[in-house]
Amino acid sequence: MIRYQPAGGHRGDMFFRGENPPAGAVIDYYLQAAAPGDDDVDVTILDESGTSINTLRSTKKPGLNRIIWNLRYGRITPDSTGRAPQGGLARPWVLPGRYTVRLTAGGVTQEQPVDVQDDPRIDLPDEVRIAWHRTLMELAAIVETRQDQTRELRRIKERVDSLPPDSLGSYPEFKTELDDLLPLASELQSRLLRLYNQVQNSPGPLTANQRSQLTYFRDWIARLEPRIGAILADSER
Repeated sequence: MIRYQPAGGHRGDMFFRGENPPAGAVIDYYLQAAAPGDDDVDVTILDESGTSINTLRSTKKPGLNRIIWNLRYGRITPDSTGRAPQGGLARPWVLPGRYTVRLTAGGVTQEQPVDVQDDPRIDLPDEVRIAWHRTLMELAAIVETRQDQTRELRRIKERVDSLPPDSLGSYPEFKTELDDLLPLASELQSRLLRLYNQVQNSPGPLTANQRSQLTYFRDWIARLEPRIGAILADSER
């Protein structure tokens, strides 16, 4: 796992002209023939307990194929670098350790181990690293939930805004509540994502300011959750 930093400007040829290796585990596999029919080639990453933590998009072309696991959980990010598009969520890195790559194609399953090591520039006691990882996983789950709810609220607003004014019947307050709630939910999502990225980029315990932010956001969620739930429930009627 390498913690890349954004490249600054005016550095000329300091980056030279070579090509860096992929940011992740390089997985090569050979298929003697294409997978039959609509069968997919499944490449799954398992942790030491045998739990699936990531499924990679792969090809079923015959011959030698290569895919990259970005050493993260989930499939939120589509590229191999772990960077999320348009400021979205990049799932947390896994903890250093041994993982299993399981490939299934044409009814045949094969497995190989992969050992994940952290960036050698990062020196953390195990207990601090585990606590940081646990916090990241918690924050990622919170951000994902907020993203899903905010996305659904936007869909509802688009539908409501496309309706004639008199089509809301006896619930004119529905649109007023939705118009008030969506900006609040969007702002909360943005602030949570900002906190998540800060924590992700600084391995170690939360700062006092970050702990204060997280406490505040949890309170914000507790106050918004009943209102969001009511809007989502009313939209299905």
